[in-house]
Amino acid sequence: MEDHLRAANEDIAGSLELPICSELISMFQEDRTEELESAFVLLSKTRNGLAHAKDSIAELAQRDWAEVLDVPDGPRDENEDQTWQLSYCIERLSRVIGDREQTFMLTDFSSMYATYLEGLSTALRRMPRKGLPIWKCAVLYAHNILSRKESDSRNQLHTWERVLQVLPNKDLFLVDYRRKLMERGLRERAEIVIEKLALDLLMNTLRSSQVVAMYSMVDDLDKSESMTRSWHEQNQSSSLCSMKILSSQNWMLDRQGCEAPGLMGTLASGMLTYLNSELLKRELTFLPKCSSVTVKARLGSSFDVVGNALQASILLLFNERTQVPEKTAAAKLGCSREELRALTQRLPMIGHQRNRLVLDADYQSEDGVVECLCADDFFDDQEDTAVCTESLGETMCFRDQSVQAAVMRVMKSWIHLGSEELEAEVVLQLQNWFVPDPRMIKDATAKLEKRDLLQYDQKRNIYTYVNC
Repeated sequence: MEDHLRAANEDIAGSLELPICSELISMFQEDRTEELESAFVLLSKTRNGLAHAKDSIAELAQRDWAEVLDVPDGPRDENEDQTWQLSYCIERLSRVIGDREQTFMLTDFSSMYATYLEGLSTALRRMPRKGLPIWKCAVLYAHNILSRKESDSRNQLHTWERVLQVLPNKDLFLVDYRRKLMERGLRERAEIVIEKLALDLLMNTLRSSQVVAMYSMVDDLDKSESMTRSWHEQNQSSSLCSMKILSSQNWMLDRQGCEAPGLMGTLASGMLTYLNSELLKRELTFLPKCSSVTVKARLGSSFDVVGNALQASILLLFNERTQVPEKTAAAKLGCSREELRALTQRLPMIGHQRNRLVLDADYQSEDGVVECLCADDFFDDQEDTAVCTESLGETMCFRDQSVQAAVMRVMKSWIHLGSEELEAEVVLQLQNWFVPDPRMIKDATAKLEKRDLLQYDQKRNIYTYVNC
C-alpha cells in the first residue's frame, strides 16, 4: 500500500512539473519567495523537475537581460546620452543580479543561483548590446567611478563587481581596463593608489588561472622602475602578480617570449609569481625597443643573459641550487620537457645530465653578455614590422595560422557574427595560449576573405561564413 501511495504521489507531482515551472518566472518577478521555496521542494521530488526548473531559470535570465537592454530615452546631448546609457545599463544589470541573488538565497535551493548566472552570461553573448559591447561599458563605468574619491569608488565598485561575474569577454575587459587604469594613473600621477584599489578587486573577482600581462608607456625609465618596485612590494602576498612597466613603448609578452606593440599575451600565473618574487633579489629588466629580456644572474662571475621570459625564469630556478630535475623545471615554468630542452640549447651555462638540468657556475662570458635572442630593435615606434629572428618569426607565423583556424572554428558555429563578437569569440578560443591583438584578428579575417571563406558586410559590420 505504501509503495502504491508513493507512486501515486510521484505521478501527481510529475503531472504538476510543467505547470509549476511555467509559473516560476512570475514568482521571481513578483517576489513570491514562499511559493518559490515550495515549488522547488516539490520539483526536487520528481524525476525531471529540477531540470525543467533550470530551463525556466535560464529563460528568466534571458528576460532580465532583455529588460536591461530596453533603455529609456536619455539626455539630448549625444556625449552625455552615451555616458548616461552606459551607466544605466551597468547599474540596472547589477540591480537585477542583486535582486535575484537575494531571492535565491532566501530559498533552500541557493545552488540554483549559479544556473541563473550561467543563463545570464549566455544571454549577454546571444543578445549583444547595440553600440558598445557590455564588457566595454563595464570598462568605461569602472573608469568613471575611479575618477571620484577613493571611498566613494570602493562603494560604487560593488555594483561593477556583480556585473563582472557574468561578462562573457573577461579577457577583453581585463586588457582594456588595465590599459585605461594605467593611463589614468600615470596622467594624474596617482600611480599606485588607483592601481592597487582596482587590481585587488580584479584579482578577487576574476579568480582566473591566467593573467593578462599588461605593460604601459612610461617616459621616464627611473620612474618606471620605481613604480614597478613599489607595486611589487605592496603585492608580494598576491598569487597573481603580473605588472611590469616599460619605458618608451607599449609591450605585451606571452609565455613564448614573443613581443610586439599591441600584441596581447598571457603568462601562466605560476610563472609570473615566480618571476616577480625574484624581481628584488635579481635584476630583471625588459629592454625597450627590442624583443628581449635581460637577467643579471649572479652565478660565479656576473653576466647579462638576453632572452625571453622562459629563458630568464630557467636561470632563476638556480637561485640556491646547481641541479634541477627536468620534470620539476617544466612544471614550474608551465612548458613541456621538449620545449624546455629547446630553450636551454641557447643557454650555454646550462647542461643536461640524466634528465636533469645542471648549472655551470664557473661559466665565463667573453663580453659579459649571453645573447639568446637578437637584441636589435625589431620595431620602429608603433609600426608592426615582422620579427626578424628565426625563432620569433616561426612563433609569429604559427600564431597567425592559429588565429585563422580559430576564426574558422567560430564562424562555422555561428555562420553570421559581428566583428566585435567575432573578436571576443576568437580570444576565448585562444586564451589558454595567448590573447591575439585585434589587428591580428583583422588580418586573419582579411586573408580568409581573399580565400573566399568569409564574406564581410561593411554596412552591417557582420561576417558571414561561406560554406564551400
